[in-house]
Amino acid sequence: MTRPFTRQLARALYAAAQDKKGSELDDVIGRAIALLHARPGKPQASELLAELERVHREETAGIRAVVTSKVPLSHGLKAELTRMLKDRFKKDIDIDEVTDDSVLGGFRVRVGDLIIDATLSTQIKELTKHLMNR
Repeated sequence: MTRPFTRQLARALYAAAQDKKGSELDDVIGRAIALLHARPGKPQASELLAELERVHREETAGIRAVVTSKVPLSHGLKAELTRMLKDRFKKDIDIDEVTDDSVLGGFRVRVGDLIIDATLSTQIKELTKHLMNR
């Protein structure tokens, strides 16, 4: 998982570099590098580059959502999930499906650092916790 500082730095760097060229862009990148060197526990360059790629993809080509379920999603469910995520994020959504036999039922959606867990096991855990607190 990406560290919060790296995520914030990538977003700030991406925003600062928008519409910059030549020496202005060099200046933005130079300031980001100086900040990285000055900060203890600084992120690795590869981690920052991966986060910059994710930010760029989100800003230009929509958002990638990874949906994990026991079986492939039906066309209707995939379309409804795409519509709901598009309404929430106000961006185009690309869904990657992953099947996982350990999922009893339902699905888990990961969009960046956000996880929406609608799996059966999580619903059972939540119900158990609710009943135990009564």
